[in-house]
Amino acid sequence: MNSGDSRQNSAYNPDVDELKFISGGTGILLRANESARDNQRLLAADTLRFQKWLRANVPETAVQADEAPTLALHSADFWLPFAVLASDVALQFYLGLAVNYVYDCLKGRLRHDDHTIHMAVVYEDKANGLVKKFEYSGPVEGLEQCAKAIDINKAFEG
Repeated sequence: MNSGDSRQNSAYNPDVDELKFISGGTGILLRANESARDNQRLLAADTLRFQKWLRANVPETAVQADEAPTLALHSADFWLPFAVLASDVALQFYLGLAVNYVYDCLKGRLRHDDHTIHMAVVYEDKANGLVKKFEYSGPVEGLEQCAKAIDINKAFEG
């Protein structure tokens, strides 16, 4: 883990809609977050662009988003939406999609610019039967390393 990385993988208590989606839905659900300022539910800044990118690049994966206003931010950071993965989408697959999306967005940008990615994803850990939340905030390269590490760990299971 790089010094600029912040990642956490912990148990998560999903709400009723998230639990229904995880167990009976398919694909990816992009959720709005509660705003700290006025308790309004807002989509993360990159939600709609990310949703459009997912539909164009992985059309076989269903993608849904909450209907809510989008938070407008003016920075070079990538704020991916809070995502809930149905049981047919693996965490490492989603992390790979997130990395590919960011690299596509970075094409043509200056290499010396610092780009930070912020994301949170809820998924079912099938081995334990638990719902977990993976959160990441740091450079894109760190997220790519996380995705590879998860892939390697899965290769040695069962």
